[in-house]
Amino acid sequence: MADTTHHASLEALTPDAEQPWQVQTSRELPFEPLLHLDTVRLHGGGHTSYLYRPRGEKASLVVPITPQGEIVLLQQYRYPLRTTLTEVVAGGVEVGETPLEAAHRELREEVGGVSEEWLALPCFCPQPSFTGQIFYPFIALNVRLLDSAPEESELLSVQTVPLAEAYRRLDAGAIPNAPSALTLFHARGELQRRGLL
Repeated sequence: MADTTHHASLEALTPDAEQPWQVQTSRELPFEPLLHLDTVRLHGGGHTSYLYRPRGEKASLVVPITPQGEIVLLQQYRYPLRTTLTEVVAGGVEVGETPLEAAHRELREEVGGVSEEWLALPCFCPQPSFTGQIFYPFIALNVRLLDSAPEESELLSVQTVPLAEAYRRLDAGAIPNAPSALTLFHARGELQRRGLL
């Protein structure tokens, strides 16, 4: 049986020494998350400065599906936008965790969810012009909801809705959080194949 919890890999990225742009200088900036400011020699010989988050950081996203075939979504306040957005469960992969372990943890923390049936969706790069971060999305099936324990900095509410309603919102542009929208887009085919949508 195929391993349905493994992602198509973005791990085989080109090593730094083989890049078309070569780093001339690099500084870590004293910010959290870590930022780098590099001066690079471009492929044509010119130079430019590049501010970015380095490769290595990862995040997991989860499309939680209940035994009744409903999806568990979040309404989460996002300070930079000063608004609340509809999102899927998501969070950073901590040191020593795999993306799947982080997905289990985030599901439990944010919505109180527990699942034993997981499917990996295609991983993606959320903003490759600025960050080397890679996102690892999953579908969690037959999610049982218990008590959630969000972080103090998370202002969110849990919303369980029919899958058709979630996809109506997605298609209407009512889920503007790009990682959530792309995760739902990738989940659609699998959910249809399983007769859930």
